[in-house]
Order: sequence, then C-alpha cells, then structure tokens
Amino acid sequence: MDIIALTDVSWFKFLRKKNREKDFKLINFWTPTGWEPKKINPGDMFYLFLKSPYRKVGGYARYVYSFQLTVRDAWNKFGQANGAPNINIMLEQLSAIRGTRIDENTIIGCIMLQDPVFLQDDEFFDSREIGVEIKQAMQKFKYIKGAEIIRPEYTIDKIGNYVLNEKVTVEYTLSAHKKRIGQSTFRERLLELYRKCAVTREDYPLVLEAAHIDPYLGENSNHLQNGLILRSDVHKLFDANLLTIDTNYRVRLSNILTGTSYERFENKPIELPKNKNYYPSEDALKRRMEKLIVLNY
Repeated sequence: MDIIALTDVSWFKFLRKKNREKDFKLINFWTPTGWEPKKINPGDMFYLFLKSPYRKVGGYARYVYSFQLTVRDAWNKFGQANGAPNINIMLEQLSAIRGTRIDENTIIGCIMLQDPVFLQDDEFFDSREIGVEIKQAMQKFKYIKGAEIIRPEYTIDKIGNYVLNEKVTVEYTLSAHKKRIGQSTFRERLLELYRKCAVTREDYPLVLEAAHIDPYLGENSNHLQNGLILRSDVHKLFDANLLTIDTNYRVRLSNILTGTSYERFENKPIELPKNKNYYPSEDALKRRMEKLIVLNY
C-alpha cells in the first residue's frame, strides 16, 4: 500500500536545494502530532503532495520505518535531513503547523524515507496521473494501491544544474508486493526448526513470523536457509534494513536504533536450528548486511 501525503513547501524546497550538495539517502518526514502510517510496508512509495499554492506531486521516496522521537532526538539523528537548516527553524515549522508553541522535548512523528526524488517546479504532476484524486478536504494523507510512473534520468552538471539525459528513462513499479505462495507452509517449517524468535527468544506463536533473508521472488524463495523466525516488530525492523544478522550469526543494528530498547540486541548471537544444515545462508546474510541503513549526517 502506497501513501500520498500533504507536504510542507518550505520543508520540500530546503531538502531539494540541499540535496544537490549532500545527496540525502534518508530524510525525515516529520509530523507534529506524532502520526504514523499503519498500512504501509518498507519499500512502498511515499508521494510528496505539496500544499498550496502548488497542490501537485513534487516528489517521492521509498518508505522505511516510522517511530516517535523528541524534536531534539530527531535533530540529533537526522540533522538537516529534517528539512531545516537548524533546530530552531525546525521548531518554528512544527509550531506553525501545530498551532501552538512547542519545545525540544515535544514528541513528534518521524517517517523515515529513503532515496528521495525532488522534482523541479515544471516537473510537478497532478495526483490523477498516479490514479488518485486529492480533494481540498484531505488533511494528512491518503492510501493508494500503487501505480507506474516513468521518470527521466537526470545528471548534475559542473555548476549544479540538473541536465536531462533523454536517452535514459527508468520505470518504477510501485507497491510491487507479490502474493506469497506457500508462505503458511514456509512459516510452519521454520517454526519447527527455530521454535522461537531468533533475536528475542520470544516463543509465543501468535507474534512470530517467517522472514525472508533474500527478498521474496516467488515460491523458490521459500527454502529454509533463506528464512528466519522473528517476532513481528523485529520482522518489521529487519524488512526496513534497520536490524540484520551478520555471517557470524550475530545481530547488527542501524545507528538509527541507538538509544532504543532494541540496542540491547546488538552483537548478540541469534537462536539457530539444531541441525547446521538449516542454518541461514551465509551468502544471503552477506547480501542483507550490505543493505543495513546507517545514518552518516
């Protein structure tokens, strides 16, 4: 499920300008009320629908994860990727939208987005081009089923201008979540091997899920060395590449999770099947480790 969300124009324009210098891989789409999307999964599209006077889609990114932080913690983690030059401006933006003065200890929603694309003004497009009509009454966001867009590929010249490469177009298929054939059997077989969450040791079946190490590409992905049993919240972090397992079968965390309750799992060995023939594939773990998201702002 994708999302199209009302987007502050000043936040957007600051990040678009700064992105030329810093090439932001991760940005924080903050919400002053602590709102977090519930029906969107890591990798789904998050469209940036600019507020008046534009009322058009100005860009998009891949959804990673949502959480709540104080303004101070959000600034410490994301810095200018929060869409402001400093924390004082960020507080002013939040206060203006919220309608009341807030301070650094106020809890806000943080929606982490990956690989953002910021379009130029003459490239903004109507939301109906992706199959959704936005009415004036929309307050925050709207869930959409996904679409296909074709985006021209751009390069940046020596003086910082975007240059269209007319020979290259990149087609993005949005919400490309496939129906997972055999997922129930895959989970049952993994539960027989692990009997508990590989990370937390939680053994209550209701909250345990089967996670793919290499992404699901069809029924052939459901082999036991490509799976782990994870508690539902850990599974979400794993899919978002905020938590992973290295080839020594130890937990590795993104620094985004520093200071959270998950930090206690860092470098801890995971629960493994008794039969070594069913240990997770080292090659798959290596590929997954390379995707671990690390903030370096």
